[in-house]
Amino acid sequence: MITDTKDLNMINKLIIFLLLVLIVHCGSENSIREIPNEEKLNLSVSLKNVPKEFSTNSGTLEIRFYNCEGVNFGKKNPDSGTYKYSKNDCRKNYYTKSEMFSGNKFNITSNAPKEWSHLAIHLKGTESIEGKFSVGENPAWFLSKDVLSSNNSKTITHEFNFVSMENPIPKPKRESIAKKFAPVIVLKKDKKFIPSNLSKYAGKYKKEVYKGKNKDSEQYELIDPRKDEYLVLDESKYGEGETHLYYHVRYAKTLVSGTSEKSLPGFRDNSNYQYFKDKGEIVVSFFLWYDYNEGPSGMGNRHEGDFESFAILLNAKEEPIRVFATGHNHVMIDTEWKNINSINNHPIIYIAHGRGNADGGNPTSFYGGYEVSLEAGNFLFNLLANPKDIFPSLENDAQILSPSDITEKELKSVRIGPGEWIDGAKTKYIDATKIPRKPIDKLVNWEEPGLLGDLKENSELKEIFSFRGRLGKHPRSKLNFLEFAQYGKSPVNPPFKMNEEQHYTMEKPSFDRCEKARIGDYCPKFIGDSKTPQIVK
Repeated sequence: MITDTKDLNMINKLIIFLLLVLIVHCGSENSIREIPNEEKLNLSVSLKNVPKEFSTNSGTLEIRFYNCEGVNFGKKNPDSGTYKYSKNDCRKNYYTKSEMFSGNKFNITSNAPKEWSHLAIHLKGTESIEGKFSVGENPAWFLSKDVLSSNNSKTITHEFNFVSMENPIPKPKRESIAKKFAPVIVLKKDKKFIPSNLSKYAGKYKKEVYKGKNKDSEQYELIDPRKDEYLVLDESKYGEGETHLYYHVRYAKTLVSGTSEKSLPGFRDNSNYQYFKDKGEIVVSFFLWYDYNEGPSGMGNRHEGDFESFAILLNAKEEPIRVFATGHNHVMIDTEWKNINSINNHPIIYIAHGRGNADGGNPTSFYGGYEVSLEAGNFLFNLLANPKDIFPSLENDAQILSPSDITEKELKSVRIGPGEWIDGAKTKYIDATKIPRKPIDKLVNWEEPGLLGDLKENSELKEIFSFRGRLGKHPRSKLNFLEFAQYGKSPVNPPFKMNEEQHYTMEKPSFDRCEKARIGDYCPKFIGDSKTPQIVK
């Protein structure tokens, strides 16, 4: 029992001190630093084509100022596609202000720090229209050098224009394009995990939140996706079911909010897309689902769930002109259509297996019969693991997954190589009717980010595709050295993926490039011409 008044005063002071520390700590956790106001900035904001689903009776505009002039954010993180925050990062030390508004047009005079390089204005409360309407860049970004040099009144004018996010390409046309360019898939004959489907997991999964150290959300300030959330799939379903080919067809020119040259890294908003017909070029993206990834050697990289993908760029006449394949966090190849083999517009793709008995990491190539040695981290791991992507050839120990409209005649004499008129030594003709063949059972249309195409009638499957976290278990927080294996991260749901691996809005087939490996590369194995794409009459 305390009776001394001095003791009571000391305790009271201690309590007040602890409360102040707690308040300061909470403020720093939210990364919001209140910088003394030093000047005024005028904003003239209007809302155009406001849908009835969005109320303008009262709203909130969040205003953020950053001072990041001349800052080098370093190397892009391969897992997130953004840049890792560091202590005292200029993107954390920002001044923020929330202003209330009403109506479709309003003026705001806001306090501003005297020195700032980037300004972001964010229209809040758009969750009700997510996947239906886009307001364009949200947040919209402005550079101090542009604003302050253009006018003396320090006034920023911006219009949030609500535009429908519905794909302007009619559904029948999308289906026709996807069917026309669906791939012929070549895999090793005994490959364990061949492309399957997510439908079998509908109603048979659990949602979990990762609670370990180094949570993704603690490292990156990303609006999407919620990468600490993940699905635990039913392991008894591994290897079962039909092969579904997921596709997305859209115009090549597309806006994603937060990706402009003015925006700071780490603020991409995957809920705002806009499609533009522009020159009429079209990108058709294909996604292959694998239940498991064993990695390119016996030591891993193992994780549940794997989405791999490639894309084709079509001109306004819907003729293929470029192809683009990706691996994890990198562009594997981007080349002209004439430099790959195809059968009546169906590209031939090859899925790699790993070294030894490893089932592989499922990367996609437009060429078979070659291998590349990957970087395992250092000389010792390269020696012990020696991870490899080994792409099967169409003639040896292979199996085929083919679209339903591929005929026996088309498979009877498949050209592999540029054509004998270019290089006879590199060109073969293979009777693929003798190779074990399974069908691609179904083509499934889906859209980014909220319009899920054919899945609208299947509420359970729609929930999986709407999920913004990882499609599979979160990796282990501790390594088991007795297993001597590496465990990786399950993929983030592709419509909300942050990097260029599966997101063709920012990375579309556009110019010649390819990935180099520790030994070898994923570059073109031949250069063809206009006659190289095989047309069977």
